[in-house]
Amino acid sequence: KKIEKNELYKWKAVKTFQDNWNIEADNFYAMLNASLHDTSNLMSAGNYYPRRMILWMAEKDSDTVREMFRELYDLSIEFKDRVHNFRETAKLLVEMHKEKNVHHHYQDDRAIMVYLNLRYPEKYYLYKYTMFKDFVERTDYDDSPKSGDCENLFKFESLCKYIHNYIMHDAELLEMYEPRRVKYYDPEYHLLVQDIIYTAYYEADPELLE
Repeated sequence: KKIEKNELYKWKAVKTFQDNWNIEADNFYAMLNASLHDTSNLMSAGNYYPRRMILWMAEKDSDTVREMFRELYDLSIEFKDRVHNFRETAKLLVEMHKEKNVHHHYQDDRAIMVYLNLRYPEKYYLYKYTMFKDFVERTDYDDSPKSGDCENLFKFESLCKYIHNYIMHDAELLEMYEPRRVKYYDPEYHLLVQDIIYTAYYEADPELLE
């Protein structure tokens, strides 16, 4: 219950996105704003502003941002190409519409994986480098991430699949989770996997893990 109270915003974010997303919306900026409304904890913290910046870009050039998302969500395109092109186009938009206090697009791996998880929660996982690194260090998992390595997302996916295999054989856990899974939207238990990775380091009693 403690974990649910602290982490429920992730499920709300997916539900809100699923209820509002429409790539063909006449007012793309308004639609995007509504879709990302509940992502504050995922996309706005400290000096990290991916949500604010993607909305800024959509306000400046909604057609280009619409096409950025259209390509990002096109599963027929190679994953690396989609991520790279999204980031590079964001960079160009910031350069084209430069303002006094605007210097960075913030569309990094973490933000892009949020977008992908919101759209395809059955396929992608929420990603954060420090969360991945901390979990690996605590559990002695073999494949640790390296800062700036483009392979980190694939390493993280392998870890998630490894954990997913375990939880799908844990009938008690799945039964406890079912009310939340039904109320919000986690068809393949991917948010549950991410929750386990996060809480194993940040919420667990250190003495129990030594």
